[in-house]
Amino acid sequence: MTPRSGSVSFDYLLQDGDRVSLYPEFESMDVGSVSRLRVTPLRNTKFVAEPSLQELAGLLRKKGYDCPCANFSLEELARISKEQKRILLTTTPGLEHVHDLQRCMCIWSKDPQKQLEELKSRLQLE
Repeated sequence: MTPRSGSVSFDYLLQDGDRVSLYPEFESMDVGSVSRLRVTPLRNTKFVAEPSLQELAGLLRKKGYDCPCANFSLEELARISKEQKRILLTTTPGLEHVHDLQRCMCIWSKDPQKQLEELKSRLQLE
């Protein structure tokens, strides 16, 4: 029997020789060439933003994303990111290494609208 290739629906019964690929929860990974079972991901993307990204946080909230932005220290923001599984939005390169973060994104643009476009592109947001 020749194994199938490509995506199948959840009701497909596996056959001998079929190969299955599973993807863990991830925030930033280009899977554009992979067929998807759902139009939108299952993840519930939440953010926490450093104070310098206040305008971006406001734009995200207008789009329906949970993104608090308060005058917390980077240590407090890192704690929130870890405990609440939020993506920490920062302008500080390498912050993820300093605080051992799994969810951290350095925003490069200075313009809030371009920052939003950067996030939409990198995280495949709607």
